[in-house]
Amino acid sequence: MSKLPFNFKANSLVWRLILPVPIAVIIAMVTVWMFIPPLITKNITQSAISNGLQTVDQFKLIRAYYTNNIIKKSG
Repeated sequence: MSKLPFNFKANSLVWRLILPVPIAVIIAMVTVWMFIPPLITKNITQSAISNGLQTVDQFKLIRAYYTNNIIKKSG
């Protein structure tokens, strides 16, 4: 039987260093999975509302120009 490069006893330093890393990665992944999608959805919704309001303002500006400069001059 070949000798392993590390001491794999339950209380060894290797277990104390290696075990927390996967646990921390799993906790980080779950946290990201829980918080990022709602934030993305919220940002997309706010962006769509903002873009819609800007479009409405542009249409109002064009309509005001058309009413003041085109219709009044032709009538």
